[in-house]
Amino acid sequence: MDIIKRLLELIKPKAPQPLAEETGESGEGAEAGATTLETVEVEEEAETQEPETEAVPQVETAEAPEGLPVGSTRPLQEDEAFDALLTPWRSSRLVYGGKTDVGKVRATNQDAMVAIGAMLDSSSGHADFGFFMVADGMGGHLDGEKASALAVSIVAERVLRDIYIPLLHHEARDADRLTVGEVLDQAVQEANKAIVEQVPGSGTTASVVVLIGSMAHVAHVGDIRVYLVTSSGMDQLTRDHSLVQRLVEVGHITKEEAVVHERRNELYRVLGAMPEVEVDVITRRLPPGARLLICSDGLWGEVPESTIMDVLVSARTPQEACDRLVSLALELGGRDNITVVVAQMPN
Repeated sequence: MDIIKRLLELIKPKAPQPLAEETGESGEGAEAGATTLETVEVEEEAETQEPETEAVPQVETAEAPEGLPVGSTRPLQEDEAFDALLTPWRSSRLVYGGKTDVGKVRATNQDAMVAIGAMLDSSSGHADFGFFMVADGMGGHLDGEKASALAVSIVAERVLRDIYIPLLHHEARDADRLTVGEVLDQAVQEANKAIVEQVPGSGTTASVVVLIGSMAHVAHVGDIRVYLVTSSGMDQLTRDHSLVQRLVEVGHITKEEAVVHERRNELYRVLGAMPEVEVDVITRRLPPGARLLICSDGLWGEVPESTIMDVLVSARTPQEACDRLVSLALELGGRDNITVVVAQMPN
């Protein structure tokens, strides 16, 4: 169990630090209150220089695609066109990035995040493993940063102990063992109980994603969003537990009106409010090359979804996508803490 203790020590959050001045200037990436794992920190790919192009010999005759004139090329199909855009990210393994920022208004960063990735290879086969979590302490509550950090720490411990370690040992699943979804549900429940007991009067939202091979397991409470980007577009996998989301679902307001609604910050389900909490658990098989985005409302509340998808498709690496998304949120106001995690499935 030493590996768990060492990992947990690395993801133990530091005490949040206030901004030097109350001028509204944003903190630089990875502000206090955000939890990251130093031993698996994302390596940003260095910008590549354009290679010198060599002259291509002219071919006197060539067969054109069926039904097209000589010299033309066949139009890309939908999946091929999307795949071509993802070429810079092509990888046979799971890749990811993350970034957090205090924003331009808040004095401290009440968001917390953790990102852990591992390659599992043996004679029994291989399956990449990823654990990603973002939590947003309640801005209107005291000790919101403590609540989000506590939630991340408790859930990380359960995931490492009850999901990752058994994978390392290739332990066969039996009828008595909990499924991944059940482990995540219990872990979030434990975090909720700990917040109620240890940080009364506070609260946090949270979304957790565990990737094993091509399977994504998601646990969700509040309004941290998880998006999936494939050749079909961008889908929101989670459902906001907010008043305005309910108003949208019953047709009282539109999705566009919800973004600017005066009660858009009111949540009816968070960690720390009640002794027990209902957790949404989702399982989804992801196609090769699919991208996942986990983000706090500091991003999706400032940047339109169409712009978010443009960045996710055009960025050269997951880390570049995170950097650009946080910068956009700051340019558009930065009124809340901003936390972003982007992961791409192997191609």
